[in-house]
Amino acid sequence: MISILQTIRQLLGYSLLAIVLFSNPVGWYFIYLLFSINKDTVAYDLWLAIDRIFCRICHGTRKRTISGWTGQWQYQSKRYYYQAKVINWLLFKATGEKNHSENAYVWELKKGYV
Repeated sequence: MISILQTIRQLLGYSLLAIVLFSNPVGWYFIYLLFSINKDTVAYDLWLAIDRIFCRICHGTRKRTISGWTGQWQYQSKRYYYQAKVINWLLFKATGEKNHSENAYVWELKKGYV
């Protein structure tokens, strides 16, 4: 039962943050920037900040990203496994990077954020 409540809380948090992000023209500009993340350092920095804010609000972490959090837990929990699939697909389409969630987790581990 606790796992179901945690999943609902997490999905609610992600949904509310997505609504805030996508309900205004600035949010749509961030989506546009996602596809230039490899070429533009400003786009990368903005998406890293957004990712860290989402993870801070939904998981209470510092300096962690949703991608890294998901990469850490994707083999222990089905919800994170499927979340990793979506993140990896989205980032593969945007940047061509494979296994983004695992790579983000390893990067955070090396930086000492985990």
